Order: sequence, then structure tokens, then C-alpha cells
Amino acid sequence: MQHSYVIKPKASRTFVASHKLFILCFGLLLCGTVHAADTVTVSSGVDYSTGDYGRVDNTNMLVVPFSVRYRTDVWTYKLATAHLYIEEGAGGVLIGGDFITNKTGQNNVSGMGDLIASAQYRFDTMTNLDTDFNLTGKVKLATADETKGLGTGSNDYTVELGVYQPLINNVDMFGSLGYRIKGDLPQTKLNNVWLGSVGLSFPWDGDTEFGLIYDFRQPTSARVPAISEVSSYWDWRIDSSWSLNTYTVFGLSDASPNFGVGTQISYSY
Repeated sequence: MQHSYVIKPKASRTFVASHKLFILCFGLLLCGTVHAADTVTVSSGVDYSTGDYGRVDNTNMLVVPFSVRYRTDVWTYKLATAHLYIEEGAGGVLIGGDFITNKTGQNNVSGMGDLIASAQYRFDTMTNLDTDFNLTGKVKLATADETKGLGTGSNDYTVELGVYQPLINNVDMFGSLGYRIKGDLPQTKLNNVWLGSVGLSFPWDGDTEFGLIYDFRQPTSARVPAISEVSSYWDWRIDSSWSLNTYTVFGLSDASPNFGVGTQISYSY
């Protein structure tokens, strides 16, 4: 699962423009500019994680995410951002596996995170195997304040291939493999990385599903290890419009939190 989601003067224009874009797109969707067969989903929730990340003191992070998704027959477009509250030991914090220096001298910082825009194309199902594929392009716009350690201050670009395969006895397998072009930190060049995930889902009935996921990502620099973590989730479709997702995360490396938990509620129309 993903956890990581006031402005430096030189970055303020980027912040304002990017979040105006988010608000504009959200407003257009709410105004009914979609076809009857398409779906708009608005989501928010809360995410808490804690970990020592290989250091003496723990870093605690509370994230309030917000996203809007527009889905057609074969395309899905999504905009996502979050408000971050970080209580750190000293000096910096790991967000998404990147060590980001906090230059304010404060142990407690908060503010808006980066803005993430993505587009996904779903391929036709392979009828004989019931296998589904999708290709996703994602851009992380550096709208977070890097002086507070809320972001790297540079954009990232990701392309990812996903696959979904029904197995037997109501068990489904899914996974992804992607490549991320990393923007550099002010004084550190970051490596481009491979990333991937694999998981199993267990539909309980038509409205409930449980799942397990393993996530991995190569290290972006010699300063931090690779991301490695497992998570479990529970999805509940409350009715035709509302759904609830809860999850827990357990880190297997110093680039991941020791433990995380979160919930997200979504409304579709």
C-alpha cells in the first residue's frame, strides 16, 4: 500500500498551479461533464505509520489522502494528493523510500504533499485465460515543501504494467512491474529504479474481499536500502455508491515503516 502523501518561495507557483489543476478537474467532474456509462470516484481517509528506519528514534507520520478518479470503458484518470503530519527524530524523514532533509530545525512539521497524476489503459481480456492487463503512466509533481522534508522538490515519472489472473476456489492473483525515473535531490543524484508488487485476493462474497500484497522497490541511493513490505487489506462495498477499504502494513527493510494502518472511504457515481 502506498503511505507517503509552507511552500518554499521558488516552488509556490508550481504548488498553486498544480493544486488549481486538481481543483479544476475535480470541479469539472462534479459538474457532470462525464458520460452516463462512466464512473467518478472520490476518496479520502487516514493513514498512520511509525518506524525507526534504521535510526535511534522513531518517525511517526499521519497522512490524510484525497483523490478523484474518472473511469471510462478502457481508461482511468486519477489525481491524488494528501496532507502530511510528521513527527520525526531529527534531521529528516523517509518518504516513499527517499531520505529527505528537514531544514527547518523542527521535529514536528505538516503541510500538503506532492500532487500525483496518472492515466491507465486496460487491455482486452485474454479470453482463454481470463487474464487482464493494464498499462499505467504516472507523474509526481513536486508540490510539497522540501524545506520541511515533505517532498524531494523534483518530479518523478513512472510507467507500470499490471496483470490480474483469476485462479481457483475464488482466489485471484495480481501483480505489477514498473520503472521510475527519479528527480534528484538538491545535493544528491537519485537512481532510477525498478519497482513491483505481487498479491492474492480472496473474495468473501459479492461485497467483501480480503487480500495480501508484497511490494518491492530498488534503492534510490546508497544512503537508503530497498523498499520491502507486506500488507493486508479488507474491501467492503457498502452499497452501489459507497465502499470502505482498511489495511495494515509491515515493513521488512529500513526503508519501510515498522508498522502502518489506514482506512479509506470512497463514493462513486
